[in-house]
Amino acid sequence: MAKKRKIALIVDLEFGSKLLELYTNIHCWIIQSEGNQPYIDQVLSTGTHMNCCWEDFGITPFLWYPEDSLAEILNSGLDNVWDHHVFEADAQLIWLDIYGVGLNEYTKTALFEFGFEHFSEISGGISAWKGAV
Repeated sequence: MAKKRKIALIVDLEFGSKLLELYTNIHCWIIQSEGNQPYIDQVLSTGTHMNCCWEDFGITPFLWYPEDSLAEILNSGLDNVWDHHVFEADAQLIWLDIYGVGLNEYTKTALFEFGFEHFSEISGGISAWKGAV
């Protein structure tokens, strides 16, 4: 039976200290930015970050370029999460929380292309999921 996974994708450049609580409950892909880097460093220094894509907690920092638009950052983050989490034989990504974006036609379309069918707003972002939950 496929494992159900939940992943957080953080494209909020100022997510900051919220990472310290979130990463202990869900694996977080977080954008490396001036506002996030001190907290990324703090998590990495604890040795509990489990920088492995199939742990149920931890972080994976990812890079961006200052000239990138939010749409480009989102697309890059989605590509990274998809490449690392979807093609594992014993697991299926069914739930994705994205922090730093709103629910609009662009984000719905981008997520729909990755197979996500359902969307809702959460504090600071959106949730997307596949199938019945």
